[in-house]
Amino acid sequence: MEDPQIPNYSYHVLAFCWSDPLNGSIITSLIPGIFSCLLPHASLPRLFSLISRSLVKSNTNASMNKTINNNNYASQLADDFNRFYIHITDRTLHQVGNYRIAHEIGEGSFGKAYLAHHVLLNTPVVLKSGLIDDPNIVREIYYHKQLKHRNIVRLYEVIKTETHLWLVMEYCQGNELYYLIYENRRLEYKQTQHLFFQIIQATKYVHSLNLAHRDLKLENILLADKKKSIIKLTDFGFVREFSPASRRLLSTMCGTTVYMAPEVLCGQKYNGFSADIWSLGIILYTMLYGQMPFEEDDELRTKYKIIHESPT
Repeated sequence: MEDPQIPNYSYHVLAFCWSDPLNGSIITSLIPGIFSCLLPHASLPRLFSLISRSLVKSNTNASMNKTINNNNYASQLADDFNRFYIHITDRTLHQVGNYRIAHEIGEGSFGKAYLAHHVLLNTPVVLKSGLIDDPNIVREIYYHKQLKHRNIVRLYEVIKTETHLWLVMEYCQGNELYYLIYENRRLEYKQTQHLFFQIIQATKYVHSLNLAHRDLKLENILLADKKKSIIKLTDFGFVREFSPASRRLLSTMCGTTVYMAPEVLCGQKYNGFSADIWSLGIILYTMLYGQMPFEEDDELRTKYKIIHESPT
């Protein structure tokens, strides 16, 4: 607007932080950050052109920033959806009941085994699964829940889902006896004596309930502590009732070939306790010598040696 205190040939223009005087104009501060510029008429077109270009540039930058922001938002939405889709369609099991699964640690007679932790207590456990319609897993649960001994893995609870039965069991930190022998090549006599005595105690307890384990092997004997001084017997998928007094022998061929007694391999009826004792002999031999007495690369050759030859 026109200022009466200023000659007619000039205009009083307000601009924010205008620090570039045009054609010798005088700048006087009116308000902090706002300056008054005394400009000749000839400078106004140039000034308005600069202001116009500045506004256009500002609007263009704002539009570009808005487009970039919209693109970033759309990209973020797409990433979020993809992550959600992968999570919701992932068939990997992450939790069973109150137990969060960490990773798979092995496989038993009738199902896989996982290391898991209680979601609230963070207590480590082992989860073992089996199909709900598999009579073997049902039988394993039935027998395992009866066993209460310091050298037998504890069964805490059983979780039933629509398709599976889950055994929640004691976690043993020291891994399998098999790996202890593998790492040391063989065990010293005193260590063997200490550990094998516990194996005998666990087996004796199972037999005292008129049950035969029928799958005694290094992989089913766990070391409970990091010092690897306490053993725990596990995997009762092949357990059957057996009483020598009844004279009713067993006939099912089961177990792991290199640990099986000759009469079992021959398909004969057998004494369940005697078959377990044979397996204990294989375990003791391997602990002391660091190798199995009859093992061969060919399974048929292994069976032949067990039936016809003496240990080497």
